[in-house]
Amino acid sequence: MHDIGRSAQAVFVVMEYLEGESLRELLAREHHMSAMRAVTIGTQVRSALEAAHQCGVIHRDVTPANIMICHDGTAKDDGLRHREVACSHADRPSPFVGSDPAAVAFPHVNQAPPAPDSVQPTVAPELAAVILRAIAKRPEDRYQNAFLLYQALLGP
Repeated sequence: MHDIGRSAQAVFVVMEYLEGESLRELLAREHHMSAMRAVTIGTQVRSALEAAHQCGVIHRDVTPANIMICHDGTAKDDGLRHREVACSHADRPSPFVGSDPAAVAFPHVNQAPPAPDSVQPTVAPELAAVILRAIAKRPEDRYQNAFLLYQALLGP
């Protein structure tokens, strides 16, 4: 975000122009991503989120549809442009399905998601543990900031 302004008719945000595709589109096209590439994208997104947190902005909708993979391979948060509420795993079915939004929301709140390495066997157990902690139901069980998540992604 470069600037925020207000005119008589509207509030506006000036943002960087991004060319590329969303992470959702990339996953749908490639159907698989190496753990190393996933960690690289994750650390780049972490940097963007940490910068936002330092400015007092909390992003509450980090999804594959809101992460832009630019032509040079860098990942950037594109969430202000794309607001959607969905559990999206691109080429894989959502772990939570239902006939309407309420039917999908109920298991999000009340059921644990499947372990990532049970859905995709090539995911290392250590990475699966990081993912499960990052999406824990109870906020106090999650990483308390983007830097702690970054450290966990890098490993011991």
